[in-house]
This record gives sequence, structure tokens and C-alpha cells, in this order.
Amino acid sequence: MPCRGRTCVAVVLALAMVVVLAGCSKGGPPSGNTGRPNTGPSTGPSTQPGQATPTQGSAWHPHPVAVRIYPSTRFVLEDEVPILEARIELFDQMGDSIKRSGQVRCELFAAVGRDGRDAGPLLYKWDITLHTLEDQQRYFDPITRGYVFRLRIDNPELIRRPTLLSVVFQPESGDRLSTRGRVQTQW
Repeated sequence: MPCRGRTCVAVVLALAMVVVLAGCSKGGPPSGNTGRPNTGPSTGPSTQPGQATPTQGSAWHPHPVAVRIYPSTRFVLEDEVPILEARIELFDQMGDSIKRSGQVRCELFAAVGRDGRDAGPLLYKWDITLHTLEDQQRYFDPITRGYVFRLRIDNPELIRRPTLLSVVFQPESGDRLSTRGRVQTQW
């Protein structure tokens, strides 16, 4: 039977309301999650922390893949005591700063060679642990998103000479990371 006048408009509006209401759900906008529902224990591949994920869609476990000596690493004098203020950043696979438990070794060398980029004699060596929450709280700077190590030295003349800092980070699991750079002396 054909629809006429107001009855037809009312039927069309009623159908439109049913379609709209059927598409609405409680809880806000859709999440974009297109994964399957959890139906029990996972049977897919798993990874240990520090390992690369084997397949697309597996859980990502951020871990450091690079270390850098922050550009503001420098010598400072506090109450006439020379200190190497070493600032170190760890980066994950996305290039973002990251925290991680492990061991840091800082070695200070005399800079030699024509351009001062070669390591001469070892002058100082420090080993710093980052194993506990207290270690992280003590050394991590949330402003720069890196670690700050205030390393005491006993030779005030050293702060005027060209030096190289070598940093090695050994996480509790994963690959050892290292870098080297000049320490800023002119501030």
C-alpha cells in the first residue's frame, strides 16, 4: 500500500531514527581497535623483554637501542671542587628518550690528535648502577629526559684541557650501547 502525505514522512523519519539508534553505542566514540576479542590463552609467538617483536601486531617492548652524550655535558666548579656533569640519554626504537635498568661506565680520556678527536691516556673511570628505583630517582632528570651523573675529579687543571668522554651502557638484558664525545670546557 502506497505511503501518502504526513504518514509517509512519519514512516521515513521513524525508519531513519531506527537506523541512527542502531548505530549508536554507549561509551563514546569507537576506539579504532580492530583486534579479535580475547578468547583465552594466547597461542601466538611471544618475546622476552629486550628482543625485537617477531611479527606485526605483537606487543612492543621498548628498549634502548642508542645512547648519546647530551650536549650540555661539561665541567663545573662547586666550592672549588671540579665536577664532570655528564648528561646521558637512552633512546628507544622510535627515537624517544627512555629509562632502563643497567650499568653505566663513564671513562674520561685526554683528547689527542690533530683535531682532538682521538682518545689519549685514560684519566678517570666511573661505574654507576641503575638497578633500583632509588637509582632512577637519583640520576634521571625528567626535564631533559636523560640521566645526570655528577662525577668528582681531583685535578682542577683538567677542566681546561680538551677531553673525551666515553659512555658504555649495559642493560640488564639486551645489547651493550656506547658512544664518545668531547666534553665542553668553554661556558
